Amino acid sequence: MKIYNYSIVLSFLSLWLNSYFPSDNLYLLGFLMILTFGILHGANDILIINKSFKSLKNSPIYFLIGFYLTLVLSTALLFTFLPDFALLFFITISAYHFGEQHWHSVLSYTHKTIKLLFELLYGSFIFCLIFYFHVPEVEYIISNICHYAVNLSHIDYLL
Repeated sequence: MKIYNYSIVLSFLSLWLNSYFPSDNLYLLGFLMILTFGILHGANDILIINKSFKSLKNSPIYFLIGFYLTLVLSTALLFTFLPDFALLFFITISAYHFGEQHWHSVLSYTHKTIKLLFELLYGSFIFCLIFYFHVPEVEYIISNICHYAVNLSHIDYLL
């Protein structure tokens, strides 16, 4: 079994185990994951930027890091001034990115449009699962970001 098969199984196992842990332990685990795998994931994003943009191909590493930090800072400003749009944009891009990471090597020979659509739908499915199992928490987070109440009681129809 190849490594991408393990990552898919581990993702679903993690989603399932997530519903059994107390929230205090999940916060601690989340911070630990950000400080370990999050930093590695950010470094991987820099490599993806380097491969994706032909104009940045031979750029020095400090330029790529600056580009990545500018992208992160722009997102933070977007959340400050346009939180509704930023949240929708963030969820869409994150869902695509999640699907891209899981299926990158598997779908390498597929038509680009089909690949993009599949990765977006797969990532959106995973996000819907997370939202479905944590509706009160997601509603609370969205209402804090957008400053109005959101009702996700019909999220099961998306699944």
